Amino acid sequence: MTLSDTQIDRYSRQIILPQIGAQGQQRLLQSAVAVGGDGALAEVVALYLAGAGVGRIALQGIDREALRAAIMDLNPDVEVRFGELGGADLLLLCNGTLAQIDGAAASRRPVIAGGDGWLVVASNASICVSCGARAAIASAAVASTSDLDSPARGVIGSLMALAAVKFLVGIGDPPRHAWLRFDPPRSALTEHPFERAADCPTCANARSV
Repeated sequence: MTLSDTQIDRYSRQIILPQIGAQGQQRLLQSAVAVGGDGALAEVVALYLAGAGVGRIALQGIDREALRAAIMDLNPDVEVRFGELGGADLLLLCNGTLAQIDGAAASRRPVIAGGDGWLVVASNASICVSCGARAAIASAAVASTSDLDSPARGVIGSLMALAAVKFLVGIGDPPRHAWLRFDPPRSALTEHPFERAADCPTCANARSV
C-alpha cells in the first residue's frame, strides 16, 4: 500500500523515526489486533493503538459504542469491530481473569497482558503469559495504588500499546522472561524474572517444575 498525503501528515511523527519509517507505518495500517477486557485500561490501550495507526482493532468484552466512536473520531483509518477478529496478529488482555489469560496462552498467539501495576509481554513462544501473569498477580509488590489508579492505568496502557507497536513493526529487543511492575509513588518501572508456575495449565514445561 502507498500512504496518502493525509496519512503522511497524520503519522509524520512516527514516519520520521528511523525505526518505523513509511514501511513500518504501512505495516501498522495492515495489522490487526484484538483488545480484550473491560474498563479504563482497555480503553487506554485501544485509543493508543488507534492513534498509532493500527488498521484493525477488535474490542472483545468491550461493548461500548462511545469508545468505538472515539476511536473513529481519533483516526478514521481504523476499522473497529466488536467480538472476535480472525487472523489477529496480536492479542492484548487488559485486567483479564486467569482463565482468560490461560485461554490466550493456549491459542499460541502472541499476547500482551496487563493489569493494575503490571504487564507481561509474551510475543514469542519461549515466554508463557500464564506463568508471567501468575507471578505478577501473586506478588506482594503489586498493591493497590489508591488515588493513583487512574494515571497508573494510563502508564500501563501506554506501555502495552508501545510493546504492541514494536512487535507489529518488528523493532526493539525481544522480550525477556520477566514481568514488569510499575510503582506509581516512585514512578519506577522494574523487571521481575519469573519461573514456570507449577499450576500453569498451558505451559508445556509445567510438569517439570
